[in-house]
Amino acid sequence: MKIMNLKFNISQRLGLALLTGVLFWLAWAPNIFFPLVFMAFIPLLLLQQFYHESDNPKSLLHFWGYSYLSLLVFNLLTTWWIWNAAGPGSIPAFTLNTLLMTIPWVLFFTTRKKLGEFYGYLSLIAFWLSFEYIHLQWELTWPWLTLGNVFAKFPQVYQWYEYTGHLGGSSWVLAINILLFQAIKKTKLEGFSAKHFTTSLAIIIVPILVSVAIYFQHEDKGTKVNVTVVQPNVDPYTQKFSAAYFEDQWQKLTELSLSKSNAETQFIVWPETSVPGTIWLNRLDQSPSLKRVNEILQQVPQATLITGVDAYDMYDLPETPTARKFRDGECCFDAFNSAFQIDTGGVVEVYHKSKLVPGVERMPYPQLFSFLEHYALDLGGTTGSLGTQAEREIFTTKNNLKVGAAICYESVFGEFVTEYIRKGAQAIFIVTNDAWWYNTPGHKQHVVYASLRAVETRKSIARSANTGISCFVNQRGDIQQETQYETTTAINQDIYFNDEQTFYVRYGDLVARIALFMALYFLLLPYIKLIRAKRNSLR
Repeated sequence: MKIMNLKFNISQRLGLALLTGVLFWLAWAPNIFFPLVFMAFIPLLLLQQFYHESDNPKSLLHFWGYSYLSLLVFNLLTTWWIWNAAGPGSIPAFTLNTLLMTIPWVLFFTTRKKLGEFYGYLSLIAFWLSFEYIHLQWELTWPWLTLGNVFAKFPQVYQWYEYTGHLGGSSWVLAINILLFQAIKKTKLEGFSAKHFTTSLAIIIVPILVSVAIYFQHEDKGTKVNVTVVQPNVDPYTQKFSAAYFEDQWQKLTELSLSKSNAETQFIVWPETSVPGTIWLNRLDQSPSLKRVNEILQQVPQATLITGVDAYDMYDLPETPTARKFRDGECCFDAFNSAFQIDTGGVVEVYHKSKLVPGVERMPYPQLFSFLEHYALDLGGTTGSLGTQAEREIFTTKNNLKVGAAICYESVFGEFVTEYIRKGAQAIFIVTNDAWWYNTPGHKQHVVYASLRAVETRKSIARSANTGISCFVNQRGDIQQETQYETTTAINQDIYFNDEQTFYVRYGDLVARIALFMALYFLLLPYIKLIRAKRNSLR
C-alpha cells in the first residue's frame, strides 16, 4: 500500500489542529465563509494519516490529543458567548462537548487500522452522523454545532433539506472533506491531475445548483394569516422576573401588541416567559395575569395570543420525577417553561417545553452530574429542574388554524420540530429569549437556525424574541422583517398556513438512522471476521 510519508514536527501538528477549528469558525454563522467547511476537516485528516503511518504505539493517544485540541478550538471560537451567561460554568460545557466530538474520530482511527482505507473513511461518516443523532436525543444534548447547521444563513444552498434534514448536510460536509483529502493524497503520490478533484467539485456544485433551482421556483403555499410579533426588550437579569417592573412590562406588551395589530390580525405572538408573574395551572380562572391578557385581547377581538409563560402545577403527591416540595415541606409542585394559547373567550391551551437546556432547565443524569449544579448555565428561560411533557402539543384556534409553538432551544432540533407538523401544525411559532447571551453571535446563530426548520418542514415561521432577533421566515427559509437587537418594537405580516408534509416531516432523520446501522456494522465487523477466521482454521 502506498503511503504519503508525511513528516510533521510538533509545531506543524499544532498548526494543523488549530487550523481545523479556525476554518469551522470562519464557516459558521454569523460569518459568511461557509465554503470553508468543505475543507475544514482536511488538516485533521492529514494528522490522522500521519499517525496512521506512524509505528509509535501511542499514535492513537497522540491523535486523540490533537483532535481534542482541534475540536475544542471549534467549540470555543464558535460558541464562546455561552461564557456571558455562565462564566466559569461554561467550562464543563466546552470541555465535555469537545470530548464527545472526539469519539467518532477515535472510532474511525481504529476502524481504519482494522478494516482498511475504504471502510475506514466510510466509517467516519457513519460514526459522526451517529454521534450527531444521539446528541439530539439524550439528556446531554447540545446540537448547536451539528455540521449541517453551518449553511443556515444561506437557504439558497440547502433547499434539499426538505428531504434529508440538516443531518443530510452533515453527511455532505464529511463526504466532501474526505473526497478532497483523497484528491490531495493522490496528487502527492501521483502528481497533480484535475480528475482527482472532479468528483469532489461535482458533489459540491451539483447539490447547490439543484438547491438554487428549487429556491427560485418555490412559492409559499397555503392560506394567508395576519400575525403580529412583539419584541418587548426586557432585561432578563434585572427586570423580567422582578415584581417592581411588572407594570412596565404589561404596558410595553399592551402598547406594542395594539400598535401593529389590525382588523385582519389573527395571531399576536409574545416571547418566552413574557407574561409577568407566575401562573398556576390548577388556578387559571383566578390568575390576575390571564385577566390582563384578556383585557388586551378584547381590543383585538379576532386575535389569539400565543405567549411564553412561567407555569406551575400543584399536586397532593409527587406525581412526576421533577416534582418538588414547597418551602414549608408540603407536597408538591412542578415548574414549567410553557407556551399558552389564549383567545378572547378565555380558552387556554398549554404546551410545556420538552427539550430543556442541560444544566439550566434540567440537570442531566443527576446521579452522575449533581456536583455540577453549582455551575448551572443560564442559556434562556426559567432556571431550575423543570417538568416536561412527552408529546408535542399543537394549538388550534376557533377558526381551526393550527400552530406548533417551539420554545427557545427546541427550535434547534429538526426531527423534534417535525412532530408538531405530524400532529397537524400548519405553521411554526418560535418564542424565545436570547437576551441572556447579550449582543453576541449566539442570538445571530439561533435566528438563522429557524431558516433550517422552515425549509425542512416548508412551514412559515413567526419568531418572537424578547430582545431580538424577531422576524418572519418564509417557506424557503428567507428571514423577513428582521428586527434589531436591543430594540423595543413589533412587526406585522401575512404568512401562509398549509397542511403539506415534506419527505423529512414524514420520515425524519432517515440518513442518521441508516448511519447508526452502518456504525454498528463497522464496530462488529472485526469480530465477525475473527469468528469466521477461527471457523475456517478448524475445518
